Amino acid sequence: MANTTYALISSLLPSVWEAAMMHAMQNTFMPSLVQVFNDRTGGVARSGSKYSAGTVASLTEGTDISTAQTLTRAAFATITPAEVGDMYLITDLRAESEDVMNIFADAAQVIGYAMAKSVETNLLSSFTSFTGEASGGTIGTAGGTLTISHILAAASQPSASTLPTPWRCTTFSMAAIMP
Repeated sequence: MANTTYALISSLLPSVWEAAMMHAMQNTFMPSLVQVFNDRTGGVARSGSKYSAGTVASLTEGTDISTAQTLTRAAFATITPAEVGDMYLITDLRAESEDVMNIFADAAQVIGYAMAKSVETNLLSSFTSFTGEASGGTIGTAGGTLTISHILAAASQPSASTLPTPWRCTTFSMAAIMP
């Protein structure tokens, strides 16, 4: 029985991994909001750069632009890739007591949730604050209650800075996703 169980489990592991990754992808929002840096491979830190903001001049008929602007890139962020993993222990007693497909579905959900939580936490921890060039200031207070006025005030910041849309505001409760 042990060889049959091992053969069955090892043959279904790729399906568990695939389902766990799908669960993680469907339950995260930060990966869709951040820029992927693929200028390096492996664990080498990735660096992001951007062009300096240009300024436009008002022109009238027959006038030319008198000053040229230098088009330069400046680094704005560096992030180091991380590797994470999770393991789900399936005992002989559980494998013999329950439907194996239910066990694998549970494993995929638990591992997928753990991966999603890790990705979200790691990406969000990269932002020390939401102040600076992009937001123009702090909205709300740490530990305070989020209200619609906070969201509207936050939306006015990129608008005033003439940052292009789309802007996103996503709120959710981790307790609602998984107990």
